[in-house]
Amino acid sequence: YYYQNNRAYALSYYDAYTLCTFPIHHPESPYYRCHSGDLYQVFGTYFIFDQPVRVVADIGHTNLQMDMWGAFVRRGDPNPDLEYLRVRGYTSSLGVFGGGVVWPEFRGDG
Repeated sequence: YYYQNNRAYALSYYDAYTLCTFPIHHPESPYYRCHSGDLYQVFGTYFIFDQPVRVVADIGHTNLQMDMWGAFVRRGDPNPDLEYLRVRGYTSSLGVFGGGVVWPEFRGDG
């Protein structure tokens, strides 16, 4: 599986060149793609480091990333089990994956 995160958060305690800032209220433009920019979302911890929610869609995006990462850790497949999402009330992710979205496995054979 392969991904590119277009909604990254820079680590708040390290930004040597001030390159990894983000455009608040501009979700149409990719946020700066910085090394480790997915950590706050994968673990749902950006609020611990006083990172603001840039747009409301960031909350659903973070939920989705956590659910996909959790599925990958549990089963080796980032596509969450729909029953798992339903039982836990994870409606934002269920709305995405329940609608037929599937993250395809990357294969180097073309």
